[in-house]
Amino acid sequence: MTPVARLSSAVVLGSKVEPELPARPRSIARKTCPSALTEPTVLTGESNARPIVGMGATGLAIALFLVGAILLAVPAEEDAFIYYRYALQFARGEGLVFQAGEPVEGFSGFLWMWLLAIAATVGCDLPTIGPLLGLAAGVALILTTRRLAQVVGLGGGAGSVAVLAIASCHAVMWWARSGLETLCYATFVTGFVARYLALGAGASRRDRLLAGVWLAAVVLSRPEGLLLVGIVALDLAWRRALSREVALLLPWALAQLGLWFWRWSVYGSLVPNTGVKVDPLNVSRSVPQVAGYLASVGFVPFAMPLWYLVTRRHDTGERRWRVRFLMSAVVLMSLGFTLLAGGDYREHFRFLVPTLPLLVVAFLSAMTRLSLPAVFQKRFGLTAAFVLLSSYSVFEVARNLAGRPAWSGVLNEWRDPTSATDDYHLHLADWLIANADSGLTVAYGQMGKAPYYTLVAGHELQFVDTLGLLDRQFTRTLGLPRKVREVVSEFWNGGSLTAAHDAARRRLHAEYLDYLFGERRPDLIVLEEHFLTTGRPLFRSLIARPEFERDYVLRAEVPSPQRLLFRVYERR
Repeated sequence: MTPVARLSSAVVLGSKVEPELPARPRSIARKTCPSALTEPTVLTGESNARPIVGMGATGLAIALFLVGAILLAVPAEEDAFIYYRYALQFARGEGLVFQAGEPVEGFSGFLWMWLLAIAATVGCDLPTIGPLLGLAAGVALILTTRRLAQVVGLGGGAGSVAVLAIASCHAVMWWARSGLETLCYATFVTGFVARYLALGAGASRRDRLLAGVWLAAVVLSRPEGLLLVGIVALDLAWRRALSREVALLLPWALAQLGLWFWRWSVYGSLVPNTGVKVDPLNVSRSVPQVAGYLASVGFVPFAMPLWYLVTRRHDTGERRWRVRFLMSAVVLMSLGFTLLAGGDYREHFRFLVPTLPLLVVAFLSAMTRLSLPAVFQKRFGLTAAFVLLSSYSVFEVARNLAGRPAWSGVLNEWRDPTSATDDYHLHLADWLIANADSGLTVAYGQMGKAPYYTLVAGHELQFVDTLGLLDRQFTRTLGLPRKVREVVSEFWNGGSLTAAHDAARRRLHAEYLDYLFGERRPDLIVLEEHFLTTGRPLFRSLIARPEFERDYVLRAEVPSPQRLLFRVYERR
C-alpha cells in the first residue's frame, strides 16, 4: 500500500484514523523517541493472534454458556406466557390478539412475537421452544460479541476475554432461559454496532444497506431500539456524514414506517400498550437497579473507557471514535433507558444486559490504550479484567447451582412448567378450569400462565388486566402522559413533589376503578396475596371501594403448603 493510499484510507465515515506506519526496530524507537517507553502496552494485537486461539475461545464460551444456562434453576417467566397466548391465538386463526374482540398490543418484541407465532403454527410446544430460542439467541450473542471485538482491533487474548465474560454472565444465562426477547434484542444491537463501526469511507452501498437491515432489526426487536437510531444520527451529524448515509438509514426508515402502519391498522395505536410501564418518577426502583448493575461489574469497566476518553485527547483516531460510540450506546440505551422506564420489577438487569457486550469491548479497548503499571500488562492484565467482569456472575451461578434440591430434576420445570408446586399462577389456572364457567370475565393482575393454560384447556374466559399491560383503558388512564399532567397540576397547586405524586395517583386509580366496576363489571376478581401484603396502591384502592364490599363476596382462598396464594371474589 502506498503512502497516499494509506492516508486516503484513513477516514472512516468522516473520522480521521491513525495512518498505518511502518514498524521501527525497538532500538531505533528508544533512540529517536524517548517517550516510547511510556506508551501503553497493547494487549495481544490482532495481527499477531492465531485464528485458532480465537476460534477455540469462542467454542469454549459457547459450551460454557450452554451448560450453565441449561443447568441454571430458572422459574418459568410469567410474562413469556403472554407471548405464548398471543401465539396460540394466532395459530388458532384469531390473529395476534390476547383475546378475541380486544386488539391490544401487550407485548414489546415484534420480531420475537412473530417467531413464536410461527412456532405455534407449526405445532411447537411454546413453553419448551421459548427457552430453546433464547439459548440460540445467546449463542448468536457470543458470536456477534466476537465479531465486535475483532472490529475494534482487540487481539486474540482480549477478544477471548470479551466472549468468555459474556458467556459466563449470570444475567445472560438467566434471560436466555426466560422465553423473552432480551437476548434476541441484544444480539441485533451488538451485530449492528459491529457492522456500523466496520464501515469505512470506501464501504460499498451493499455494506451500508446490510448495516441498515441490522438497525431495522434492532428497532423491530424492542421499542427502545429507537434510542440507537438517535445515537447513530447524532454520530453521523457530528461527523458531517448524515446526508450521504441514506443507504444506511433507508432500511430502518422503511421498517419503522411499516411497523407504525401495521400497529395502527391492527391495534389502533402507534406505541405498544406495554408503554404504560414507563415511569421515570419511580426512582426508588430505577436508581438502585442502576447502582446494583454498576457494582456487579465492578465499576472499573465503566470508569476506564470514560477515563480514556478524557485523558487521551490526542488519540483522535478511529479507536477513540469507536470507544466513544460504544459508551454512548451503553450510557443512553442501558442506564438512561432504565432511569426513563423507572426500572424493571424483575431482578437480573433485564434492561441493562442488551448493551453488556458493548461495555465489555469498550472496556478492553480502552485498557489496551491506557498506560498501566507493568503488573497489569499482557496476560496478567487480561486475567484481572476477566476476573473483574465475571466474579459476580460466577458467584451467582455457583449459588444457583448449589441450591438445586435434586440434580435428577434439573430440566423438569423446563419440560413441564406445570410441575412447579408453589406457583400461584398455576394454582389459579387449575382453580379457574375447575370452578369458573366459560364466558365469565375475570379481573386479575398477571396475564401470563393462568390465561395461557386456561386457553390450552379450551376454557374461554375474558380477562381484565388490573396491572394494565393488556387493558387499553388502563393505559389511557394511568399511562405516562396522563400521569405527568396530573402530577404537574397537583404540584402547581402547591405541595411537595411526593404529595403531588400521591394525590395524582389516588385520582387516577379512582378513575380507573370507576371503569372497572361500572363498565367491565367482572364476574370474578382475583387478588394476589403477594400484592396485598406488599401494599400495592391500586389493590389497596380496589378493596376500599364501596362497590367491592357491596357487590362481591369471597368465593375461595387458595393456599399452598407454604403460604396463602390468592383470594377469589365473586359478584353477588
